[in-house]
Amino acid sequence: MFHRADAPRGDSLLPADKPGKGSEATTRNGFDLAIGNPPYIRIQTLTKSDPELAAYYKQRYQSAAKGNYDLYVCFVERGLELLHQNGQLAFIQPHKFFNNQYGEPLRGFLSRNRNLRHIVHFGTQQIFPGATNYVCLLFLAKAGVESCRFVRVDNLALWLQILTATEEIIPASSLTSAEWNFAGEVGGPLLTKLKSAGVRLLDLPAEMSRGSSTGDDEVFVLESGSGIVEPELLRIPVFATDFSKFNFIPNSKWKVIFPYHETPNGLELMPEQELKKEFPRGYRYLMSKKPELLKRKGARFWFGFTAPRNLDLHDKAQILVPLLAEKGSFAIVPRSLHGKLCPMASGGFTIMLHDSSPVSADYVLGLLNSPILFWILLRTSNSFRGGWITCTKQYFGELPIRVLNRHDQKEQSAHDAIVRLVELLSWLHAQPSVAKSTREHPIDPDIAAYIEQWVNALVYELYFPVEICAAGLQFFELTESLKLPSLD
Repeated sequence: MFHRADAPRGDSLLPADKPGKGSEATTRNGFDLAIGNPPYIRIQTLTKSDPELAAYYKQRYQSAAKGNYDLYVCFVERGLELLHQNGQLAFIQPHKFFNNQYGEPLRGFLSRNRNLRHIVHFGTQQIFPGATNYVCLLFLAKAGVESCRFVRVDNLALWLQILTATEEIIPASSLTSAEWNFAGEVGGPLLTKLKSAGVRLLDLPAEMSRGSSTGDDEVFVLESGSGIVEPELLRIPVFATDFSKFNFIPNSKWKVIFPYHETPNGLELMPEQELKKEFPRGYRYLMSKKPELLKRKGARFWFGFTAPRNLDLHDKAQILVPLLAEKGSFAIVPRSLHGKLCPMASGGFTIMLHDSSPVSADYVLGLLNSPILFWILLRTSNSFRGGWITCTKQYFGELPIRVLNRHDQKEQSAHDAIVRLVELLSWLHAQPSVAKSTREHPIDPDIAAYIEQWVNALVYELYFPVEICAAGLQFFELTESLKLPSLD
């Protein structure tokens, strides 16, 4: 199968009436077997080289109907079309469409027709030497099947020797266009239980926003104290290296030029004449860099950011979230820094809880940093080598937050217990004796680690109250009896 205009036969993504597209594959009943490794090409790349072809695929194939699809989804759909009514398809291809938004049409297409027969999921293990790809073996039956045999390969070398690994049978009736998580016989019910135990993070309500892109950090990010521009034109940039679990200490070495100001409609780019008048040094500096700034793609104004995302929401945000994480790595934004930060795109995201949220930001942070919610992320988000996962809104915003009735004295006490411990953790991590500690060179006693485990125990009781009680454990009652003081 080919996607190029010079494909030699009818097994092409292009229609048969194109010049040179014979009907060899369509004048017969179809192929018995299609085996392949389709191209992994993002639509953005194809659009640059051939926008007409990219538009055609989006119109022609159901699987390309949503978002920034990858070309391999078209090949799956076309491969099935070319099969005999009892034909089989076997591809090695990315498994990203199992969970990604652009994969929803293909998931719906395959689940409606019950094509999914067998999957061998390699997770984050690398199959192709010299290239980083996250792939699976995908086996489809055009006639449809009643179930899918799912195999998860955790040890590639062993699997290549014995060709067996952890597997389960998934009923075709359980598959829809929704994400395919394949958590397993134990993990599946547990995942379902956890998701039903809380409210979606975004429904608290909360907003999750990606950091901004300047388009040229070499120009906009300056060393602190350089004196090149007025201090009032600068903000503190937030990068992923500036925060970790319960810990946010901005890097004092850098500042970012922030040419936006408050208006009745929120933060907007300053008019050029105002920038020139109010910040003459900053304006002269930016003018000296204008040739470089004009080369940026996507900038609406020569001195503005290429992507000034959700500036007003960032100014009110309470929680920082990295783009990638290997464990709970989320931190609170101190109130003293509201309106002084500029979260960068490489730094990840911010979360802003609305005033109507029934729970506080510190309470939510305690849950987000717990092993329970990170376990959910590991099974629902995109995974990468080394145990890293993406914390994008698509996955992170779906995390179930256990909401407490704060009009109930017992639940209010439970909420406050987690808040006090999280506040203490954030304070401890800001202390030099803790901030400079490492596993190799411990400086401070393990008090912060102890309190973190204490928070985790409370979170376990929130999500598994029956099981914790049956084990004779009552973490919240114990915490309440200690009468923890606040930091105020």
